[in-house]
Amino acid sequence: MKYFTRMKLHISYLLGASLLVFFMVGPVSAQFKKPNKPMKYWTKEEFQKWENYFDGYRLSKATAHRDRKFGIHNGNKIRTLFYNYGSIGRPNTEPSMEWPIYSGHGYGYEFGPLIGAQVVTVQGDTIGIFDDGMIDGGDTDPTGGENVWGWEPLPGYAAPAPNERIAMSNDPSTWGPLFPKDDKGNLLWPGQYGNGKVTADLESYFVMDDRWNAEFGYYPFPSDSARRGLGIQVTARGYQYSAQLAEDILFFQYKVKNVSKKKLDKVVVGMMGDPHIGGPGDFSDDYADFNQKMNMVYSWDRVGSTNDFGIPWDDLGWLGFILLQTPGNPYDGIDNDHDGFVDESMHNGIDDDGDWQATDAEARADTPEKNYTNGIDDDHDGRIDDLGDLDGKSDDVGRDGIAGTFDEGEGNGVPDPGEPDFDETDADESDQMGLTAFAAPIYSTVIPADDDKIWKLLKPGNIGSQNIQQNADNIFLFGSGYFPFSPGEVQKYSIGIIMGQNKEDLFKNAQMAYFIYRLNFQFTKPPDLPTVHAVPGDGRVTLYWDDKAEQSTDILFGHDFEGYAIYRSTDKVRWGNPITDNRGIKVYDTPIAQFDKKDGVKGTHPVGTDGIHFYIGNDSGLRHTFVDSNLINGITYYYAVTAYDSGSATKGIPPLETPKAVGASNVVAVMPNAPAAGYVPASVDINHAAGVSDAQLKVAIIDYTILKDTQYEITINDSVSPKSFTLKNLTKNQVVLENNTNLKGQKIFSNGLQWRFIDVPFVTPIDSLTKWEEGSRSNWNVSISLPSQGFRLARDVEIRFSDTYVDTSILIKPQPTKFSVWNVTDNKKLPFVFLDKDKDHELSSKDQITLFMNNRPGWQFTFLAPAEGSVAPAEGDVFRLTIAKPLEAKDKYIIHVNPIGVDVNQAKKDLAKIAVVPNPYVAASALEPKPEYVFSAGRGERRVDFIHLPKDCTIRIYTITGEHIKTIEHHGTAFDGSESWNLLSDDDLDISFGIYIYHVDVPGIGEKIGRLAIVK
Repeated sequence: MKYFTRMKLHISYLLGASLLVFFMVGPVSAQFKKPNKPMKYWTKEEFQKWENYFDGYRLSKATAHRDRKFGIHNGNKIRTLFYNYGSIGRPNTEPSMEWPIYSGHGYGYEFGPLIGAQVVTVQGDTIGIFDDGMIDGGDTDPTGGENVWGWEPLPGYAAPAPNERIAMSNDPSTWGPLFPKDDKGNLLWPGQYGNGKVTADLESYFVMDDRWNAEFGYYPFPSDSARRGLGIQVTARGYQYSAQLAEDILFFQYKVKNVSKKKLDKVVVGMMGDPHIGGPGDFSDDYADFNQKMNMVYSWDRVGSTNDFGIPWDDLGWLGFILLQTPGNPYDGIDNDHDGFVDESMHNGIDDDGDWQATDAEARADTPEKNYTNGIDDDHDGRIDDLGDLDGKSDDVGRDGIAGTFDEGEGNGVPDPGEPDFDETDADESDQMGLTAFAAPIYSTVIPADDDKIWKLLKPGNIGSQNIQQNADNIFLFGSGYFPFSPGEVQKYSIGIIMGQNKEDLFKNAQMAYFIYRLNFQFTKPPDLPTVHAVPGDGRVTLYWDDKAEQSTDILFGHDFEGYAIYRSTDKVRWGNPITDNRGIKVYDTPIAQFDKKDGVKGTHPVGTDGIHFYIGNDSGLRHTFVDSNLINGITYYYAVTAYDSGSATKGIPPLETPKAVGASNVVAVMPNAPAAGYVPASVDINHAAGVSDAQLKVAIIDYTILKDTQYEITINDSVSPKSFTLKNLTKNQVVLENNTNLKGQKIFSNGLQWRFIDVPFVTPIDSLTKWEEGSRSNWNVSISLPSQGFRLARDVEIRFSDTYVDTSILIKPQPTKFSVWNVTDNKKLPFVFLDKDKDHELSSKDQITLFMNNRPGWQFTFLAPAEGSVAPAEGDVFRLTIAKPLEAKDKYIIHVNPIGVDVNQAKKDLAKIAVVPNPYVAASALEPKPEYVFSAGRGERRVDFIHLPKDCTIRIYTITGEHIKTIEHHGTAFDGSESWNLLSDDDLDISFGIYIYHVDVPGIGEKIGRLAIVK
């Protein structure tokens, strides 16, 4: 099949075939036979006929295997198709082990799990039988029957048709009806460490068995002769971590169970597959090797060779497979994994390695060895290469694996199944056999259907360079065995698919994969993904996002969120200038902006990755909006807003950052464009309809594209502490925010607007506005104070002076006064006490005026004449006390949102701005998007853009001789005045090079005529 390598098969065809072909092709001939040559050498037509047969005829039968589904793992830098019958990747279909993500660089033809066992058939023959899910070379019924002789998915573990996807942790619509449920009947993710618990950033889940493998005369179920195979069922989990430390690794864990009634004495598990380092057409010069100590096999391209990707050899990746967890043999009396324990088991009800901790104190005391990779018990605790208890928390959490639910076993002081670090949740409690066989023969000399050849090649001890064909189209075949397998017994094996920039990088990533496996896949994770929105503008883009990442909790380090970084790309692959290590391998990208918490944690992190240290920030403070300017209209930009944590200097872990995966909630695509002719921008009118508060209400337009003509009302509740406000949409009669206490300027995003309410923290004089009013002649100094337990009147006050008696003081020797005191905010007279210290019945220097309200003294005014040139207060003088007034229940605000609009008169003026870009068009332009890396090739779309168009108009294009070739009806929006033309005529023919006339007709407004040059 690889020899028609440039053929690209669309997912919608290949993977939708189970539905499309079922309803469309009808009874495809059951007489179709595979060409008598390896699939790699089939023609395109032969392959498509086989596809129609396999996905059509077979799946249309009543008892056929309609539960076959596909998935895409894209949770880090590896992106690949995979299937619920075990296959990882698909021949000549991308993405198949693509790295880096969206690069179009696929490194795999097809891989999949193999499990074999030696059995005695009813004919008395002792043979090895293997199960596989491979497309190329996999076993099928040669008589044209409906059975695939290998793995098939079990129903119920993914959502039924029309869903065609494998269950993925980030997409509940794919979850199967057999998944666990909560008390309300909602489906839960079947997490390895508890229902509803997602261990990795992205997980997959499916279950398959071998009941259809009827090739040999072996019957694992004596009471059911129709159920064949070996009687093996496999639960598969995929794990991807977005953290930079693990971004080049994809994990699969296979939980294998003997569901038959017969014991299997010799069993081997492993993988088979075909790398294509350098692309689907560059497979004949691959090299392979293994490292038995690391249980890893790997492949690379011939040094200095060319490749399909057109990149230098030094930039080409290396592909590795590592057996992280292999089956254990607890019956042979041998320490197979050299960990100091003999015949330990994950199913014996014993904490073999003694790492289950009953209390938090015991867990905290269980610290890791300084070197946990040297094969030595450095801390003499009986455990070799001990990682300790990283979370420092008790394992006595009960059978559900979740603390605080008080289920069976929680807090009973003894280990129970399901609790951390015990039996099935502790991979160290298995006497693992490791990598026991590896071969790399030439493609087609051994195929998955060759059970006898594979049995010989996977014999334990059959490992060495003599089994590897170099500089050739080799395949991988590796395994671990033998082990006995009793009915009902469970064994696990886990693999890591690893990519590296070179051998050193590959081995470094392999060590990280092993470290994550040692953590039982419970690796520290970056914060949750923020949800990002993009708003296009004229040469600019506005981004805004939520604060979900700030609330996330790391399984090891709790709340460790630190900041956000913003990246920009035009090709979804390059996200800024690369930051490389001393080997030239990219470690980080350079963001265009970064915002971190004001917490004193800043600068470069003390823990580095290959000598490169993550820049945490400069204590800038968190933000949730960003405006990127000076952009080119008409070009699609991709933005990623990543969240990162603070890492752990004490644990030696650098900050972890969320991925930049297109399609995720933190990555957006946006095209800036000039607005339509006559564009009137959106605006917000704020009316302080009632009350006197000096609080600041600020409403900023963030996303004008979603604004509608709306009126809002804000009311205040000060009857309880803390004070709060309620925001109501009067237009829809809906409460938007109720009793919100964010009154210190926090940014609140709602309906395309950013709201900030800044209350006055307490009632206090405003010194700059407390003074003699303009026109007053007195030069006396006036000091403002408040007696103990005094009443803070939240109103502005004036003392108005006269030459006659105008008021009377109260309480202490009441007397007529030549001044009065006013609450000018409410236009009310105020009662006051006059302390006439020299008893001259006049206001003299050092005399005091004190407000008195609610049986309490209030603001106190003390007058002091200057030593020389004194001018006493007299008729017409006014002293004003201005108060900062907090929000109170009387305050009410009315906010009117005016959406964007179009002004006809302005539109007429703007017709002159209509233009075509680029003009001239020269063969290709920067506006044209590059072709998608998957399922396409070539130069991409040809186009020019008409800009500054009115909202509705008709564009007609003519040759220089007046021949009409194209009509485009433009019906846009007020904020996007652009329309693209793909340089095709109305007959879908390419236009010639030359000069063209365009005519833009705007009914009721006017027209614009211009020229466009197409240059070869």
